Amino acid sequence: MLQKLHHIGMRGTDLLHRIESNPRTDEAEAELRELAQAIQGELRDEYERMHADQWTNSLTVFEISVYSPTICRMWKDTGINGLDVHAEIGAKWQEVFAAIIHLSR
Repeated sequence: MLQKLHHIGMRGTDLLHRIESNPRTDEAEAELRELAQAIQGELRDEYERMHADQWTNSLTVFEISVYSPTICRMWKDTGINGLDVHAEIGAKWQEVFAAIIHLSR
């Protein structure tokens, strides 16, 4: 579980570094959108998995007390759940992925 959080955080860090690189080509922006969509999908899948009926009864104490709340905060509180990956790549993206990185630590 900690590896999953670390992996998500590392992907967010990579994306944030790429956002800050100048100049950005159309190809680089396409890669950013693809990476953002992948992170968004990964978090959505983990969020749904943590809240699925078949899993909730078999969660460990760690998953209940740390992992599940962290995934929930990442999904709901960072803004990733509503991020439009086709919108302008700018301050909103930086804010969302900085929050994800912070929560993954």
